[in-house]
Parts: sequence; structure tokens; C-alpha cells
Amino acid sequence: MSLTDGLPGSGPRFSSMPNTILQEIKDLEAAGTKAMLIAANPGKVNLVSPEEIKPAMRLGYEHALREADKVRAFWA
Repeated sequence: MSLTDGLPGSGPRFSSMPNTILQEIKDLEAAGTKAMLIAANPGKVNLVSPEEIKPAMRLGYEHALREADKVRAFWA
């Protein structure tokens, strides 16, 4: 799970990792680890702003509901 998928326009990754998250997924899979990326891509939201966090959390919850079946299938 990640705040962003690392693609242009998806927002900052909030990480000091030298590569992209998509490269991390490729590296994990190349090493034999099954991987699945779920990215929130919240856009321009200030996650420490009291005014913006509640709607962002609601969107995150709705996103989780949409992804739940995929996650269940991944772990099955």
C-alpha cells in the first residue's frame, strides 16, 4: 500500500528511496516475492490539515472497500 503509485502527477511518495515504487515492485517480483500495489493517489491534499484529513480518510475508506475483493484474492 502506498500513498501514490509514483507516476507523474500522482503526488509525492514521502520516501527517501532512490527508486520508484514501480521499480520496487519489479525487484520484489524478480526475487520471487508476490507483490500487489494499491495506491491511494490522493492528489493535492494536505494530510496534516484538520480540514482536509476527514474527507481524505473517507476517500481512503471507500477505496479500501473497492479493493477488498482484489486483496482477498491476492492472499488466497
